Amino acid sequence: MIKVNKKPINILIVFLFCMTVACLDSDKFFAGAEQKTMIEYSDQIGTSWNGKIATGFSGGDGSAASPYQIGNAEELAYLAQCVNMGLDFEDVCFCLTDDIYINDINNFENWDKTAPQYSWVPIGINESRFEGVLDGREHTVNGIYIKNNFDKIGLFGELSEKSCVKNLNIKDVYLENTNAAELSFVGGIVAVSYGTISECSSKGRFYSVIEANDAVPNTNAGNSLGTIAGINYGTIEECNNQCEITNYTINDSCYWGYDGGAGGIVGVTEGKVWNCCNHSRISAVITDAAYCR
Repeated sequence: MIKVNKKPINILIVFLFCMTVACLDSDKFFAGAEQKTMIEYSDQIGTSWNGKIATGFSGGDGSAASPYQIGNAEELAYLAQCVNMGLDFEDVCFCLTDDIYINDINNFENWDKTAPQYSWVPIGINESRFEGVLDGREHTVNGIYIKNNFDKIGLFGELSEKSCVKNLNIKDVYLENTNAAELSFVGGIVAVSYGTISECSSKGRFYSVIEANDAVPNTNAGNSLGTIAGINYGTIEECNNQCEITNYTINDSCYWGYDGGAGGIVGVTEGKVWNCCNHSRISAVITDAAYCR
């Protein structure tokens, strides 16, 4: 059973009913074949996602002493689905128990031409956001692919002030916003963070593009991207980027009157960033910034 904070009983009953129905219907969020593919890349071997969504977590009760356990992509997708249905998991704890492969990463170099099998839906889209604690326990989420017009693109869409993501690695990530109409933030770990990101890293290859909406000129205010976070209002500490940057492009970029940004750790920050290190050369193309004042 999922632990949540106490809410007014009439709202809670309706919400739990909706969540029970919605969280079990994976076809509304993810689609694809059910076969599993063995991955062999570098020194890592793992089983890629089968496109399904779990109906619960491997174990735990959500407390700090016994966090909910996430051991595969199906369970990570279950977390995403529940958050995106409105369950914020405030003060609830999670941990990874194994490395996770969203896609087979052997053909990563061609993802800009041929999409892999599965597209990830960020944990926290639209008005939803994650308010819990996720401890990656030094495990890695591999092969995240998103090509969509979400305004927040990343493993997580948004983290709240109370949230914390720590000890998590990401590797071989492709993030592309295809039609950014307004504010657009792209980050490997999270697009928009008000919380704490601690001891996380990005490794392998990283491809990211934010495309302008040419039909709506001068509306792409705020385009920014980073391998850890797109924009940070909280705290990023002891994180590092070791990615080989395949492409790093922002088209029609402006951040609320200021130029947009791209960075190895974070694109734009209004919070705290300390003891972080970028080990890679960042070559970003930022176009049409003349709209900025």
